[in-house]
Amino acid sequence: MTMLYILMILIAMLPLWKTVRFIQLEERIRKKGISTTGIVTHIHTTRHQRGAATDRVHTRYSSSIPGRHHDANFVTKYNRYRIGQEIPVKYIPEQPDKIVVDQRRGYWPMLIFSTVLLLFVFFAVYKINEMVKADDRTYGFGLPWKNESHEMNSQRTCSLIKAKGLQDRLLPGPGNAAAKTFLAAVERLKFLSEG
Repeated sequence: MTMLYILMILIAMLPLWKTVRFIQLEERIRKKGISTTGIVTHIHTTRHQRGAATDRVHTRYSSSIPGRHHDANFVTKYNRYRIGQEIPVKYIPEQPDKIVVDQRRGYWPMLIFSTVLLLFVFFAVYKINEMVKADDRTYGFGLPWKNESHEMNSQRTCSLIKAKGLQDRLLPGPGNAAAKTFLAAVERLKFLSEG
């Protein structure tokens, strides 16, 4: 179960890790980035089923190397920019496709969400672990016919049928064959669990 808990926590950490990496890159661009002017070349609007529409704005800006241009894009509110509009851009030469356009930092909602998600998973793992410990059974990922509780249930069912002498009276008439098939299946399961 410990491996399952670790896996759950690692999966819950992915959004937080991705958000922190994005924040680090954005802050590095803000501090060490080169400022220039970009021109909006294309806008692709996406309409969402719920909420407001957004624009993916494609921009072309000149590099610090004379005569060289870079293309980049970013997502923003609907109808904020127009094709041909000049916009201030900050970039770092190592990653010219990563740019910062807005002075506001818009990563707070994702940072809060991913932190709350991670805390929820920690709490869920804690509660699941408490329930498993209180149950006094060992859990694993073994084969179903090797499961002790399944083996005990099949043995109990078979012995109850035999003890009450119901083998031939389970289903009267033509249904007797079904009862015998059921008993044979239980015996087969018992044999598999022992082997």
